[in-house]
Amino acid sequence: MSDSRRLAGRDQAEGLRRLFGASSVRRVALVSALAKPQQAAELAARTALGLADAGHAVTLIDEYAAPNALSVFGVTPQADLFQVLMGDCAARQAVFHPSPLIRLVAASRAARVLEYGEHELRERINALLGELQRDASYLLINCHLREHRALSPLAMEARDVVVVLAPQAETITRAYALIKRIAADCGQELFHIAVSRARNLAEARNVYDNLARVANAHLGVQLNFLGQAGDHLADALVGGLTESAAPPMEHFTSPTRRRAALRESVV
Repeated sequence: MSDSRRLAGRDQAEGLRRLFGASSVRRVALVSALAKPQQAAELAARTALGLADAGHAVTLIDEYAAPNALSVFGVTPQADLFQVLMGDCAARQAVFHPSPLIRLVAASRAARVLEYGEHELRERINALLGELQRDASYLLINCHLREHRALSPLAMEARDVVVVLAPQAETITRAYALIKRIAADCGQELFHIAVSRARNLAEARNVYDNLARVANAHLGVQLNFLGQAGDHLADALVGGLTESAAPPMEHFTSPTRRRAALRESVV
């Protein structure tokens, strides 16, 4: 990368710092075990709307190319986070405002490139996400599960991991596999569970209890019941994350032996 490109990248980093500012924003990785990406996109978009309706400013970063939360809002981005990282556009060009309290960022290319260990870019994204909107309460990352690592470096900057599943057997199985993979690859030890499309709270709780029992027995991770998810997760996030103080995943130091055991586990 040329010196001029590096300087441009630093300029864009400063632009994002001014745009996002420093705050005590809650960083949340949304991991969907639902059958279709469209369902994840709609849930993420409605969650942002729900948080905004409750008076919370929210930034939503979407790692999906399409469908994604931006398409749900009817936004066709002319720039994305990757272009900001490369110094090809100003930060403000990659942030879209469907409402005064919601900011959207397309990040499919950035997440994909960061997956392959572009060290300079990974250092820069850490710096860019280190300071967030001064008025933001929540940073949501709609996670696209990666081929080489369960979560992208973007998602690993989140403090909380929320796994969304439905009562159907296939999504419960998928949720367990996602938890196992994230725990092994990223060292995450705490997962928040939201059950979507349950007929009632009792069914949602039963799904959670069964999942938690197996996960605790075989994976050694902690699960927290966020509740029954309706059209969005806003109420669950506001009410269910207040007591959680998990650090970002990069700060977990799970033993190598534990990670190896998770990978080799047949359950």
